[in-house]
Amino acid sequence: MLSEVRLDQPDLSLRQLAVLLVVYQVDELQTVRGLAAQLNVARSIISRALDRLGDFELVARQIDPGDSRSIIVR
Repeated sequence: MLSEVRLDQPDLSLRQLAVLLVVYQVDELQTVRGLAAQLNVARSIISRALDRLGDFELVARQIDPGDSRSIIVR
């Protein structure tokens, strides 16, 4: 974590950090819909946060094989 703080890259917002922490700390698979419900925000907000986290290669999204309308976040 300390090495991330020292890097000369843009910082994560509190919202992005909250999304990242939920994905990292919760053992079960997370979906965009589930993250939005847990954090009590709109799915579009989660999508924007995931876009940014994906830019930093901190998360990856994939279509849920059981439900093609759902996106799994890892």
